[in-house]
Formats: sequence, C-alpha cells, structure tokens
Amino acid sequence: MLTVNHYARIRGAYRDGMSICEIARRFHHSRRKVREVLKGDGEPAPYPQRKDQHYPKLGKFIGLIDEILSTDEQAPPKQRHTAMRVFERLKAERYQGGYDSVRRYIAKRGKAK
Repeated sequence: MLTVNHYARIRGAYRDGMSICEIARRFHHSRRKVREVLKGDGEPAPYPQRKDQHYPKLGKFIGLIDEILSTDEQAPPKQRHTAMRVFERLKAERYQGGYDSVRRYIAKRGKAK
C-alpha cells in the first residue's frame, strides 16, 4: 500500500524528468501503479465505509430500544433515557453486547428522524 510520502516521491521524480520505468525500478512499484499515482488527484483513495452497520448481538433488542425511545419522546427532557440508561435496561434483559453498539444505534436513529 502506498502512503502519501510514496505519492510525493513518485510525483517529484516524474516532475524532475525521470521516466515511468525508472521510477518503477527505483521505488519498487509496478509501472501500472506509477501511472495510477501520476494520473490520480494527489492522495490515496479513502477506505470504503460500510453502508449499513450490522448489529449481530443487538438485533434482537432493537425493537425494545425503539419502544423505549418512542415513549421518551412524550416525556420531559430531564426524564428521557440516556444511552447509558438504555444500555443498563438491556443488560437487565440479558443483552450480551457492548455499550458502544447501543450508543451508535441510538445516535443513528436520532439522525434518521
């Protein structure tokens, strides 16, 4: 995998007049990779992100979380459940997963509305 420093060195060598074959030999990359770097817009491609978050352990409890949060909509702000309180209620219902997946799901649900 190429880092930003590799990109800079390859582009600098090409700007200084080196041929693609010379650059490939010197930096130990294929000519195809060197051409990709020279054609690109300056930075490595970002890692692809998952479109849907999977919740293998939380899946059974999503209905309960939605129910808790929907009843909280009518409650005054000071009486609503925080993510930690929802997590504690799930633990009482024998939830085996972690707090972070509960927090992420609640945040994602809040943004969807």
